Amino acid sequence: MGFLGGITVNLQVQDLKVEKASVHPDKEVKAEQILIGRDPVEAIDLIGDLFALCPHSQRAAAEAAISTVIEGALSEDLGSVLARSIQAERIAEGFRYFVLQLSPTSWKAKNTANFVPLWKLVRNLEAKDLTEPGWLTLQEAVSNRLGRYLKNAFEGTWENDLLNGTFKNPCDGLLTVFSVLSRHRTLGWSSVPPLKISNKVFLENLKSTRTPLEKLAKGPFDYFTGACARMRNAPLTSSLLRTDGPSAYTRFVARFEELLQDLQSKPVVSELVSSLRLSDTSAVSIVQNSRGVLLHYVEITKSVDGKNAIADYCILTPTEINVTKAPSFDKSLVGIKAPTEKELEELANLVTLSYDPCTEIKLEINHA
Repeated sequence: MGFLGGITVNLQVQDLKVEKASVHPDKEVKAEQILIGRDPVEAIDLIGDLFALCPHSQRAAAEAAISTVIEGALSEDLGSVLARSIQAERIAEGFRYFVLQLSPTSWKAKNTANFVPLWKLVRNLEAKDLTEPGWLTLQEAVSNRLGRYLKNAFEGTWENDLLNGTFKNPCDGLLTVFSVLSRHRTLGWSSVPPLKISNKVFLENLKSTRTPLEKLAKGPFDYFTGACARMRNAPLTSSLLRTDGPSAYTRFVARFEELLQDLQSKPVVSELVSSLRLSDTSAVSIVQNSRGVLLHYVEITKSVDGKNAIADYCILTPTEINVTKAPSFDKSLVGIKAPTEKELEELANLVTLSYDPCTEIKLEINHA
């Protein structure tokens, strides 16, 4: 599923307080329909071109699902390759998120010389021809440089600063988003619980209940996915979930904690990608990418000339699960209040960004 022209978030405001919120895709299209009738190998190559953001996890989900239909299961070797690709993308997306997207423009202008070489090093992790030893060696180099770069922004230990909201440069640099939201720790609170089951169990539930992905994709979803769900048992995120709940601040911190974890840990296939054959001709795959749960369903049949061809395809993205088809997203924006419209818009924008939608977001404020 894709969104042409982005997503509009409409806020109904009275006395500088959000009373109602709603999300509207400008134009929703089933981008995966272009795959129907194509050779499976060609379809895998096309997936990366269809999705500008998170192309590696999209391709990994496609490759996992298609290979499971053809081979009967996801092989250990392919699973390892896909897991490295997904984790590399999560690291790159984490860098993009905190350094390139959330930090102030003025800070980026002054620090370009510092982070551009880092960005190039991070992107090298996404190279397709890296063997596992080569990838792990490069990961260690990225971890040493990027990990130090991120942690140096803090006055004390990063865990204590994020837990207590104490920052060295409260209005500049990488810590700006944390500094602003540290004064609004429960803002953007999610009314639904995190997804707690494993990838394998999630797919087995789909199969046992015979729930087509097409039906599941219609929503609504009564859980949230992403770093905040995956890191719910990690020291810092679990502490914040107990004290502040699943707020925007907690989501940002969970994403940061997961980025540091991804920099240091070896990819675990079962935690990053899984697939399940549903029939002789169909399979479903799940990928845990930077934004949350990504699902692909594929059906493959023999064409008239005896070759494999895609008969049906469905994609469910994290943005659909966490934002466009999640009533909890709208509710998390209700109640935001600020002394000025500028600050109200800033806070609403940060709450929206805490979900990191994979498309352009436009805020539309309407006063009662």
